[in-house]
Amino acid sequence: MFGRISKRSFGSKAFKYLQGVSASNSDECAFFPFPQKAVAWGASSKQPHWITCFLTNGSPPEGTVPVRICGVQGCINGRHFKWGTQSEAQAARIFKPRTGGRNPNARVTDAQVAEWRAMDWGNGMRKVEAAQEAGITLRTLNNILTGHSHINVPSWRLTPIGRMALASNEAPSNEKDEF
Repeated sequence: MFGRISKRSFGSKAFKYLQGVSASNSDECAFFPFPQKAVAWGASSKQPHWITCFLTNGSPPEGTVPVRICGVQGCINGRHFKWGTQSEAQAARIFKPRTGGRNPNARVTDAQVAEWRAMDWGNGMRKVEAAQEAGITLRTLNNILTGHSHINVPSWRLTPIGRMALASNEAPSNEKDEF
């Protein structure tokens, strides 16, 4: 089922590129330079990372999917994948975010995110001005402040204890109350 490769697959530039990526011994991340999101594979089509995982690691066991090891979204290097369960693939996505300072194309640093989350936005500092200074939209700034973006930057304000401390205007302590 998985090993059917048609003449249509072998003839495409995209498939030849994927074969080259799979045959290389490089540990560098590789990216798919073609506009299509899928490559012909037998009677159907597959995503590029699936094909390179297949060409590098062999046929997948039943019920498995490619699991990204490197944590770089968009990487298609077959050496950066292993066959695993859907749960493992989701866990790899969740625990290896590539946002903020770890993304080379990020407009804001982790330090800026931490500083913004620590600010008291009610004392005259306007979010619009901060967003314009950083070159991001107001929506992006709000996503950062609410924890929907830049999830790798911890902030006590996003926890329930942090929200309660904000209401009482004090930072939470790490000490446990002893009775």
